Amino acid sequence: MPLKININELSIGEIFLLSKHIKEQCKDLTCMEEIAQNMMRILYCSFTMEKEMNPVVLARFFKVCQYEHLPENIQHYIMRKENREYISPENKYLTLLGTWGDMKEWRERTRSTNCQAFSMNNPDLLNNFPMISALFSQIGFEFPEAALPDKSIMIEGMHKKYGIFCVEEARGSSFIPKQDEFVKPYDVQSVIGFGGMYSTGNIYAVVVFTRKKLNREKAKLFLSINPAIKWTTIEHELCGNIFIGNNKTLSMQDNNNAFIPDSESSGQRQHLKIKCENEKAVTAAEELDMANEYLIEMTAELRESIKNNEEIILRLEEASRAKSRFLSTMSHELRTPLNAIIGFNDLLSNQFYGNLNKKQVEFVRQIGESGLHLLSLINDLLEISKIDSGAMSLEMEKINPVNMVNEVCMMMCEQFYKKNIELNIQVISSLPSIYADVKKCKQIMFNLLSNALKYTPQCGNVDVVVSKSEGPSIKIEVRDTGIGIEADKKGAIFSEFFQSKRVRDEQRGGAGIGLPLTRRLVELHGGMIGLESRVGKGSVFWFTLPVVAGVSSCHPNSCGHRGGKQLQSGGNS
Repeated sequence: MPLKININELSIGEIFLLSKHIKEQCKDLTCMEEIAQNMMRILYCSFTMEKEMNPVVLARFFKVCQYEHLPENIQHYIMRKENREYISPENKYLTLLGTWGDMKEWRERTRSTNCQAFSMNNPDLLNNFPMISALFSQIGFEFPEAALPDKSIMIEGMHKKYGIFCVEEARGSSFIPKQDEFVKPYDVQSVIGFGGMYSTGNIYAVVVFTRKKLNREKAKLFLSINPAIKWTTIEHELCGNIFIGNNKTLSMQDNNNAFIPDSESSGQRQHLKIKCENEKAVTAAEELDMANEYLIEMTAELRESIKNNEEIILRLEEASRAKSRFLSTMSHELRTPLNAIIGFNDLLSNQFYGNLNKKQVEFVRQIGESGLHLLSLINDLLEISKIDSGAMSLEMEKINPVNMVNEVCMMMCEQFYKKNIELNIQVISSLPSIYADVKKCKQIMFNLLSNALKYTPQCGNVDVVVSKSEGPSIKIEVRDTGIGIEADKKGAIFSEFFQSKRVRDEQRGGAGIGLPLTRRLVELHGGMIGLESRVGKGSVFWFTLPVVAGVSSCHPNSCGHRGGKQLQSGGNS
């Protein structure tokens, strides 16, 4: 199955995965040309970017070969190109072994008119292949003194046996001669190349042209493909199995994937086999060294990141404490004049200093309700700031959870009656006492019931279910038949000042403080809080509170309220 690596998110992990894929796909191929062709196809097909576009335009594999080892068709190509009748068998040529790209003619090496082979002794090598010349120079190939390549594209400080370069801006670059014929028409943005030297002294190079602009940091990752390429091709280099149809008879030795020519003597075959195994072992060790280098580098980066994150966390904690101090101070400062406003409003509404007309009575009533609402918000903010700053203390005691729930429901039953919403309490099995702050527990229940009342339409239902939870705790659920909450909003519902757009209106009001405060109060008790909801079907808010170990059970009861009147009571349900 082909790999699909997003080049925008390329990391060393994906490069090592690609290396493994190359080894697996090429291990059974019987000559280097076949491997090179398959590797270029893999490099071309394995990357993707936005809109599933292929970022690779063309990938090519070159290797230095002696003239006497080249097949006849390439020898004839060289003779025609150099217009010579005799060429020394020892002359070395940069030979195209594998190619794959956008165009059909780029997928067969024999269809290349200019790059099938090029003399390593020709001084025009620097002009025709400036990128590969720079790469070979970094690896260790010695050019004539008068011809020194420009190595500015090379990425320095890397592994000595391998080289890598990056042309970040392909357009207008002197390293890519065919600008009008190739770079511009095919929208080539960047070029990367990497290669290495075999123990035979021959060099290989891979050049990849991309329509995705790559920087040097991204290109640097491709260096780690080198050991996989060398590991896959080394035995063929040592055994001379370079070209397809070279007429050498090959055989497998001891199932170790080493292809050894049958024409060699037994001793030579054994010697060659050992050399292949040693070279592959050395190459595998080089790959491990590269992985280790990256691991050390990534560890250092991770440590630096952790250090930076710790500093950020300290600053955030200080900002949070400053916020809590600000809210606490402002809450106290705001409550003083607000209490005065509410007090004077009570005097006006009771008409201690003269009668008011009907409109004035209505205005005074609205002032009073607004003042009390604002005071409630300020109190909630003060509670949150106390919890966040660690100033909140709980007065823990044994309480009967059923009695606590009943008391809050009785306090609110008149509000449910006015809206014609049926309020029911259901107790599941016998329940133990809980260890909690009774005032805070009532505040939790009040907030959840107020929330259910606010978002449940007239003639709806709100059920409070009290049951034994897993572990030493009891579970209280508030189930409503209200408007529900969108799935993508559930994660933020307990965040400060959050309200979904569908519930932000003047009739329902609220500032998004009640549920965050409720969550903090539950967690302060060591409990958990959660939500289940479906739009148009209602919501279930639940929370748990710890149980006192070894305490006798409370007597369960079940009751219902509609309009503040007790409808029924009974035994265990």
